[in-house]
Amino acid sequence: MLETKKTTFPWFTLMISIICITMYILFYALNEQMDTSTLYSKFGAPYAIQIYQGQYWGVFSNSFLHTNLYHLVVNLIAFWILGAFIERRISMFNFFLLGLFASIITSIAQLTFSDDAGIGLTGVNYFFLAYIIVKSFKQEIFKLRLRFILLYLGVFVILTSYYLNKDEAYNIGIEAMIAGLLFGGIIGLATYPKKRILPASIGLVLMTLSSFSLWYAPWSAEWNYYKGYSAHEKGDFEEAKKFYENAMAINPNHAISKENLRYIAIDELCDLALTAHQNENYILARKLYDRVLEMDPNNNWAKENLSKLP
Repeated sequence: MLETKKTTFPWFTLMISIICITMYILFYALNEQMDTSTLYSKFGAPYAIQIYQGQYWGVFSNSFLHTNLYHLVVNLIAFWILGAFIERRISMFNFFLLGLFASIITSIAQLTFSDDAGIGLTGVNYFFLAYIIVKSFKQEIFKLRLRFILLYLGVFVILTSYYLNKDEAYNIGIEAMIAGLLFGGIIGLATYPKKRILPASIGLVLMTLSSFSLWYAPWSAEWNYYKGYSAHEKGDFEEAKKFYENAMAINPNHAISKENLRYIAIDELCDLALTAHQNENYILARKLYDRVLEMDPNNNWAKENLSKLP
């Protein structure tokens, strides 16, 4: 990430902006024609369970999608203030690498600590802000007007977002913002003129360490749900129950884990009922079929077998 002579126009910033605007228009043009969850995945913003299942590109591609027009406009304004400022001072290729790193590491942080990789350029913009401020102490070309006012505004937005998330049930990606400030500052400190190896090495180490959470994140309710779902599909009910229960312990409101635990309990009762029926233990079989129907009143299999009891 060497500093170079100023370029005349931030072409890469323009290209990213066009991609974001195009995706926003296409997404909302198709919003009423397709299921929302499918649409998010097709537009590069898969849900946490889909990322854990292998759609790892989502921690990068999700940065291009935005939830609403306000979200898009605010992020693009910040991107043009910060991203274009950086691009004019480093080569386009280095700016691409910096943005790629910022996008991935802030999305992974968001996924790791909130069970949602998030969408939009917010984390990237916070990364750029911290990068510029740290660099400005060492290099005159990175002195941005009102940089500290922008930092105070950024911190204010984080504090406001925390309040909105906690008291108003918003879902703002605070984790990505904080990760952006942290890692942007680290890379800013690590970047020295005419020394590529230090920032590249630090960036690689940070990326590698953070990426482990895509495969192993026992503190995450979504990761535990993913492991439980995988075991459930294979018929390993005991393993599935363990992970579903872990997910519930982390997040008592994890509805899909609760529902899948109910399905496992029904399946286990069905197995016991069938065994009792085949062994001609009709009293026990009837009790078990009744329990199945209490949990699942529309279970036709239990109704049919119950009707066959003598």
